[in-house]
Amino acid sequence: MYRTLGIDLGTTNSVVAHLRRGEPEIIFNRQNQEATPSVVGSGRKGELLVGSTARSRIAIDGANVIRSVKRFMGRKFKDPQVQAALKEVDYKVTAGTDGDVNVWFNGRSYTPIEISAIILHRLKQDAEQRFGEPFHRAVITVPAYFGERQVAATQEAGRMAGLHVLRIINEPTAAALAYGLASEAGDEGRTVLVYDLGGGTFDISILLLVPGSVSVLGIEGDNLLGGDDFDRAITTALLEDIREEYGSDYQPDLRDRPKIASTAETVKIELSNQQSSEVILPGLGAGQLVLETEFERARFEELIEAQIERTIELTHKAIMQANLTVGDIDEVVLVGGSTSIPLVERRLGEV
Repeated sequence: MYRTLGIDLGTTNSVVAHLRRGEPEIIFNRQNQEATPSVVGSGRKGELLVGSTARSRIAIDGANVIRSVKRFMGRKFKDPQVQAALKEVDYKVTAGTDGDVNVWFNGRSYTPIEISAIILHRLKQDAEQRFGEPFHRAVITVPAYFGERQVAATQEAGRMAGLHVLRIINEPTAAALAYGLASEAGDEGRTVLVYDLGGGTFDISILLLVPGSVSVLGIEGDNLLGGDDFDRAITTALLEDIREEYGSDYQPDLRDRPKIASTAETVKIELSNQQSSEVILPGLGAGQLVLETEFERARFEELIEAQIERTIELTHKAIMQANLTVGDIDEVVLVGGSTSIPLVERRLGEV
């Protein structure tokens, strides 16, 4: 019997699952993690790294660490979305002879399809290592806003990774299926709004669910908005705190940057469950400085308020474009790690 993988090939992280006795089950990777960072890098000796080991080298050798490559899939170099995404990456990106995107590391260029294939191949290997048997087939999810070129690029990446891609499914449709909403739709159907705020992108989709069918009524989104932006906002705030205490001339060095960035992500996660987060950053500034402070949830919400309001505007826009009103929405599904932020649920509840 041929087993089939279900793969969420994400901008920031990727997750693999399969069906066990009719129930979906996440497959842990070789580091025993549910999610694998969608990152490809080069090690100290030039070896290929994928996942958390590649991500750990961003502060040391950012020019040879490729992340967020999903933003370039199936796009031309001159695409405004590509030009906007270039501001967020440290590695070299150029136009290929055909006008497509080339990304560079380890002294050579790769297409976004090739980088995605490397990630998919690692996911396939980890699943096979976990089960001791081969996986030849896969279903891969893509954002609802992906066009034909982007879907085709994803399919080609799967083929290059050694997978027969049975189907490409829109992420909101996959979410509705995962939550069992399609089977509970009833004869009259249900209108479901899927609000997906991930690490690197934001998607809003409105689905009509009827027994045996999922229709997409409207989509909106911003592929340059996500949890990574919230991490950067906290990082900037922590730098302000350090400079306020030790002087405006402080500049983080190669050792300080990963410490501050990692702490910022921890603060974001902790503030989803508590009103404040204790920050202790020792050994800054060549080991001479220590930052000790409390980071309040209210301060965090003030920092990200504009971005959350942007998601609310896009939510209203998607509803209008689907020729619906807020009252027509039967259910809201929250997808993506950043929907754990209390401000998100509060603002959506108000809407």
